[in-house]
Amino acid sequence: MEGLLKRAEAAESKTVKEHYLFLIEMCLRYYSAQYQLFRLSKDSMVQIHAWRALRNLVKHFSEQLRLKTLPMPLLGDEYFCTGSFTYFKDLQIRLKKEFYFVSVDFLDSPIFWPLIAHEIAHCSLNETEYLRKVLVSSEAVEVKRRTIIPVEQRVEEVLCDIVATRLLGPAYVWAYITRLWLIFPLGVHEKYPSHPFRLECMCEVLDRMELDDVSADFRKLRDQRFAISWQEEEISPLRYVLIEVSENFPCAINRDIYVQGLSATEYLFDSPPRDPVVLFLSCWNKVREEGIAKIGELLPKFASVILQALERG
Repeated sequence: MEGLLKRAEAAESKTVKEHYLFLIEMCLRYYSAQYQLFRLSKDSMVQIHAWRALRNLVKHFSEQLRLKTLPMPLLGDEYFCTGSFTYFKDLQIRLKKEFYFVSVDFLDSPIFWPLIAHEIAHCSLNETEYLRKVLVSSEAVEVKRRTIIPVEQRVEEVLCDIVATRLLGPAYVWAYITRLWLIFPLGVHEKYPSHPFRLECMCEVLDRMELDDVSADFRKLRDQRFAISWQEEEISPLRYVLIEVSENFPCAINRDIYVQGLSATEYLFDSPPRDPVVLFLSCWNKVREEGIAKIGELLPKFASVILQALERG
């Protein structure tokens, strides 16, 4: 900020001076927004049990992805992430230390908290070169040559889905499908890839985990819900590049762990698993056993066991 002020004062051209003043105003707006998030984070602590549980879950994923700094969890009004990478991309300003906020929708049951893994993946991409590796591939260069869509944003969103699936397996996919099921027909903003393509990438990850029977069920649900094919997505030629690059991220799921999640379903409400992955797998398997129509009456039970398990850490 001080550097921008000095440049504005030294500028002889009115246009250049106004440019620096504009950047200063934008910085102040960003700083003000981040301050409000600090306050929201503090306010979230009032819901002490939920906040502690969420904090531990965020810590778990952050450690797996080896983030340089632990994101601050929020009980906000939607799922999002923000922080220092906002400055990097929009204003090209570097801070001395990274910081992140990640938020869940406070109205959601904790059974949907696997979606926070997608937001934490954004933080990880900010600290690594894996997004750039996809974007400089010959496939990505060709897509950018043929289209005017925001390729980088779409690639990042899919890559975050893939990373989240590697961390949580079917639990992430179930949370994604169930929460968005009713709004799937509304379509997406241009910076987001199509839902069929995102789901295809998640299923491809499950295939590589030797969970092809599970991915087959997800593909069947997808094809019943959408009239369009995943191949109609403009960045679909990048599917294998995305999957290959994602191999650099940790994978917390295999067939044995998935089976553990299925087995834990029997004693879920009496003795919930302490491992977050097994915990969420068992919860979503319970939904499958009881039927999605009963999820409303099960949500309070899920909230209780999930908060109990996660708060213990």
